[in-house]
Amino acid sequence: MTALHVGRILALTLALAALAVFAFPTHAEEVDEKAAAAELITAFKDKDSSARVKALEKAKANQHASLTSPLIRLLSDKELGVRMAAIEALAARSDKSARKKAGASL
Repeated sequence: MTALHVGRILALTLALAALAVFAFPTHAEEVDEKAAAAELITAFKDKDSSARVKALEKAKANQHASLTSPLIRLLSDKELGVRMAAIEALAARSDKSARKKAGASL
């Protein structure tokens, strides 16, 4: 093996190691996202509509599957601002089926 081959193998090994470390969520990150989703779901039920809107803003960054149904339910909230924020949160979902369900419920 030449030095060039060794260098390429080393570069590939480092790239794969970086991918394994940074590309896939760890168990702790998954637990954190699930816990954050549970907190958001609780906040979606707040009597104060501005608290519900704030929770919906935060929900845009959380892709946990448990948020989809509560987000869809908020499309029928009595407050227009909450309904609009729910639309935006659903639009931010990476899951195409969640966006499709949301569109069907409008």
